[in-house]
Amino acid sequence: MRKEKQYDETLLEKRKEALEAFYTERFGSKEERENICYYSVPPEKNIDDDEIAKLFQDKEVPL
Repeated sequence: MRKEKQYDETLLEKRKEALEAFYTERFGSKEERENICYYSVPPEKNIDDDEIAKLFQDKEVPL
């Protein structure tokens, strides 16, 4: 039995890039985020329920 991918790899890569840019802008570089032991997120930096969907829409990357 062959497993077929149920997603578009190009689209997935675009989503990852959009999210990484968003996280870097909001929370700092990936290296900083992965190496810090404790980080308290200020209320204004919390992610709203629909913020990621809006990000994808702005970047023209459909869900």
